[in-house]
Amino acid sequence: MTAANILNQLGLLLDFAAFWLASPEILGEDRLARYESVIERKLIEPLRSIGDRAIDVIVWFTFLLPLIVSIGTFISLVVALVALIFPSLGVTGTVSFNIYAISFCGTAALWLATILLLPRLTRSIAVAAQNLLRHLRDDASLRQRWLRYGAIAFSLGFALQFVSGFLN
Repeated sequence: MTAANILNQLGLLLDFAAFWLASPEILGEDRLARYESVIERKLIEPLRSIGDRAIDVIVWFTFLLPLIVSIGTFISLVVALVALIFPSLGVTGTVSFNIYAISFCGTAALWLATILLLPRLTRSIAVAAQNLLRHLRDDASLRQRWLRYGAIAFSLGFALQFVSGFLN
């Protein structure tokens, strides 16, 4: 990776950050308040009223269990195909079954961890986003500071991209 590519990518990253820093001021208090209420209505309240795990268990069971079986079957088929193409490797049916069992158990453990942690993670992110929106809505000086930081990030990003054009 050349210095020009690194500078260009840093410039793009700063421009991306500048957009997010400037967006609260551009959106304004009313829209931030609406977003805050949407987060409360669509994410936080359903997690409180339905129960943390009921809906997620149904959704993940419906979509991930077939995926787990498919991944395990695919890995098993790949091992069987390798055993067919390269018999000198000595891969037997027992090895193929063991690889299938390991991949199935690993994917099932990941599925179970997701079921157990997803509701808490979703609620934590929603509450953090709601608190951030509340602070941004209520504090005009914070929005102004973020706008200034966004202008600085945009200017630096543009300068880095401009300089990287000369280094190519």
